[in-house]
Amino acid sequence: AIPIKSLASASRVLRKSIHDHVGNTMFLLLSNRVTVLVDILRDQLIRLVPETNSGLEVDGYQGPDTDQLSKSIMEFLSAFILKLSETKLNDVACARLQDFVSYTVSIEIIDNLARYFQLVRDPIDSSPEVAGYLLVALQFLSALTGAVERGGMVGEDPSQLLSTLQWTELA
Repeated sequence: AIPIKSLASASRVLRKSIHDHVGNTMFLLLSNRVTVLVDILRDQLIRLVPETNSGLEVDGYQGPDTDQLSKSIMEFLSAFILKLSETKLNDVACARLQDFVSYTVSIEIIDNLARYFQLVRDPIDSSPEVAGYLLVALQFLSALTGAVERGGMVGEDPSQLLSTLQWTELA
């Protein structure tokens, strides 16, 4: 197993590798290598969010935990999607971006983030880690939404992102 610290570092390196470099960004998109990070993000979010029927004790509940790896991956994915949104994409790359968003939705990343947001019950002023994590998650959701809007299909949402956001009450 790869240590979590190494995976978080790899995510930061990838974020720096796409900064001002469209070629690297396009390679990651067209090669589907970035989906490995999405899978890791899913696994980390599943660990952070208890099952809905787990019987969470309300009295002793201290609020949600944070995870540096999933935060680092969401920061990278946000930068990745925003970089693609700023770039003039050909039809193949545009379709691949929509496929990426669809994959992200289909493996329940949005659902897990919605459950994480529901764990926040108290003010987050005393927990800057949770506040930072929530901010990164919102930036990630915003980037995904921008990618769907960039898809250019008025009134359609083939990725099911917008309907999932409404269903999970994030919209």
